Amino acid sequence: MGDGLPRLLTDPAFINRVAEHEEGQKREAQEKMARKEARVGHKERLQQWKAAMAVRAEENEDLLAEWRLEVEKWEERRAVMKEDGKTRGWGKAPPRPKMAPAIPKPTVRRVVEDDVEESDSGSEGGDNNNE
Repeated sequence: MGDGLPRLLTDPAFINRVAEHEEGQKREAQEKMARKEARVGHKERLQQWKAAMAVRAEENEDLLAEWRLEVEKWEERRAVMKEDGKTRGWGKAPPRPKMAPAIPKPTVRRVVEDDVEESDSGSEGGDNNNE
C-alpha cells in the first residue's frame, strides 16, 4: 500500500489504530462540549460583571459629585478670604475621594486536558486487560 498500514482488517495493529481513532473522536467531542459549557458560563459571569461594574460606576459618580460640592464650597471660602486680604487660613483643597476598585473582568476558563483524560482513563484500563 505504501502508507505503512497493514492490509488486513483483522490485523491487531489496524484494530488498535481504529480504536485509538474512535477514542480520539470521543475525546474531541467531550472537549467540544466542555468548551461550549465554558462559553455559556462565561457569558453569565460577564453579564454579572457588567451589572457590578454599573453599580460601581454609579457609586464612584456619587463620590465625585460630593467631592465636587466640597471643592466648590472650599473655593468660595477661599475667594471670600482673598477679598478680605487674607493670604492664609483657607487650608488645602479637599482631597479627591478613593474610588471603588475595579472588578476584574471574568475570562474564559480553559478546559484542562487532565479533566478529559481522567474520564477516559477508566476506559483505557479496560482496553489494557483485553490485550
